[in-house]
Amino acid sequence: MLNRALLALLAFVTSHCVSSSGDGGGTPDASSADAAVDAAPPPDPSKVIQIIAGTQHACGLKESGGVWCWGSGEMGQLPGVSSTVPVEIAGLPRDLVQLAAGDYHTCGVTRRGTVRCWGSNQGGALGPNTNVMGRIGELEGLSEIEAVTAGNGHSCALTRTKTVICWGNARAGALGNGLFDGEAQPPMEIDGLSDVQMIAAGNQHTCALTTAGAVKCWGFNYSGQVGDGTTEDRALPVDVIGLSAGVTTIGVGRGFSCAGLTGGEVRCWGDNSLQQLGTGASDAQSMPVDVTTFASGITMIAARRATIALAGDGTVSRWGLLGFDLQAHDDVPAAVALPLSDMISVADGGYFQCALSATGRAFCWGGGPKGQLGDGTNNESLTPVEVLW
Repeated sequence: MLNRALLALLAFVTSHCVSSSGDGGGTPDASSADAAVDAAPPPDPSKVIQIIAGTQHACGLKESGGVWCWGSGEMGQLPGVSSTVPVEIAGLPRDLVQLAAGDYHTCGVTRRGTVRCWGSNQGGALGPNTNVMGRIGELEGLSEIEAVTAGNGHSCALTRTKTVICWGNARAGALGNGLFDGEAQPPMEIDGLSDVQMIAAGNQHTCALTTAGAVKCWGFNYSGQVGDGTTEDRALPVDVIGLSAGVTTIGVGRGFSCAGLTGGEVRCWGDNSLQQLGTGASDAQSMPVDVTTFASGITMIAARRATIALAGDGTVSRWGLLGFDLQAHDDVPAAVALPLSDMISVADGGYFQCALSATGRAFCWGGGPKGQLGDGTNNESLTPVEVLW
């Protein structure tokens, strides 16, 4: 099952691109192409189609391709500014179709298949030749990119041919290229990893979901977050035990990983010191364990220090740590009391979380000392507040 966020993004991209004819295998003539363009509805400049969150900032991608962010700009996440309400990020092309947030940096993919990154360049996460914090740069040599993911000091891209390219800090093997090297590395394709449909990055570890529904992970493995039954760091992708088929979505946090399966089941593994595995205990797991099952299916999982899950019916559940001063721990999945039940995208910033509705309304909750909740304050709230677009 495609998750609701991906469906929204695909609908946007499809409605604004001209593709080859499927029946005859050829290319439509100019009049057909012009008619297709004329028939496509114009993008709604105010509608938000994706929401993401870093440790101190959050962003929304609008249907028009513009990016609006809020929270801390101290490390260039909002170049030149910090804000308690969303502000548009200047200097970006207006054709972005997907975003990803690392701890302190953000990357986006354009409709043309190129990549732009900005924020902190810790570990070389922004790519080569980008040493200025906050500078928005296009990664040289990257093209035909379908999606990006951002971690802590590294980033990865999924190509349109279903391979994976990573760059940044390889200290713990997070780039999957066989290196354990703290020096910033340029983009390199991971040998032997193909037929990938989704990627997710965490704190120096990364996972990939294949088109066959299998999960492979690599990098930091101090708590078993790679999922191979050991705590040995892995510089090359390894199979996650028990997840060779049937997985539809993945989420990766700081020291742990989760997967959603075709039957609505969620399994997690790795660090559990903040109850982020949702098992009711706090012991780490070096291979996947059952967490819960969503009767309507599981469409999206987001993770950083906690876990947030989007069910097929548009409802949201969460588990793990929430907040700074007003801390709450849910050691098993708990429903989030949102004012709407048509959510299409969720995000976890570590101490705060956000959800986006199909109508473009966004809500955040948790710790907000840097303005991460987007409601015009620096307050914390354990109940969702609406982002002031």
